Amino acid sequence: MAGRAKIVAAVAGVSALIGIGIGVAPDPEPERTASVQTTAPTTTPGTTAPSQPPVTETEAVTGAGTTTTTRADVAAPAQVPGDVQQAVVRRIIDGDTLEVAAVATGPVLTSTGPVDVRLLEIDSPETKDPDRQAQCYGQEATAELTRLAPPGSTVWVQRDRELLDRYDRHLLYLWNAKGEFVNLSMVRSGHAAAVLYPPNDKHWATISSAESTARSASTGGWGTCPVFGRPAPEVTTPPPVPNPPPLPNPPPAPSASPPPPVAPFVPDPEPAPTAAPPVQSGLPPQQLGPDTDCSDYPGPVIVAPGDPHRLDGDGDGIGCDSN
Repeated sequence: MAGRAKIVAAVAGVSALIGIGIGVAPDPEPERTASVQTTAPTTTPGTTAPSQPPVTETEAVTGAGTTTTTRADVAAPAQVPGDVQQAVVRRIIDGDTLEVAAVATGPVLTSTGPVDVRLLEIDSPETKDPDRQAQCYGQEATAELTRLAPPGSTVWVQRDRELLDRYDRHLLYLWNAKGEFVNLSMVRSGHAAAVLYPPNDKHWATISSAESTARSASTGGWGTCPVFGRPAPEVTTPPPVPNPPPLPNPPPAPSASPPPPVAPFVPDPEPAPTAAPPVQSGLPPQQLGPDTDCSDYPGPVIVAPGDPHRLDGDGDGIGCDSN
């Protein structure tokens, strides 16, 4: 009896272990690839369901366990043309360029990956070109495009004859969630100029007309920038022209050497006038000779000039008058 009780207890223990799953790994859950949920519009009793089609959300679970949800089949506003494709704005680059991703592949965007879109028939002032100076009204244009097509919003894109430019950007027209034609709105508000990109001209007449109106009314950049879409000239006061350094004082001009003193004119002295011998009637003149004295004359004589023989003792011009 005791042995049977042991067997029953052992069997019960094994059953308990199996029941609580100790040491038994569960089967792995198969990976979900996709599920589609369609939400129909809700109504209340006594009301009519709206005519808007249901919104379909496609939920994809990747092998890494991440989940992405893409909205599709959102009804386009009445103003949006029929040949469009739905996309979602990823980011704004500048006033005429943005990045979008298609909700589903289509004739315009053939993948759901992000692509750069260059809006057709418009040109906004540059802000991103590293080789060019930021242009007047560029920041305002970027802000306006962000307002019209904010990141995360639904938009519809339309192509023209040429799809890509040389930078592989998609050349497109764009309508926002309100049905507003974004290309046209940017020009109409003066945030972009109308520029034709042949052969794409589907909406050129409308867009170019909007530019004429904005320009005439000085709307946006047309009334703010001296030249729309070009660098605004900086109004600066030119620096004062420095005064030239003072010139060094010129060396004093060499003074003219005074002329040598001119000796006063002194006429050649005239020989002292010879005293006119006194007129003495009957007196003979002095006889000049090497040795003459009064003994050589019988009486007074008229002495020679200078009285060389000292005959005139009293200086009256008559010599030998004292004998």
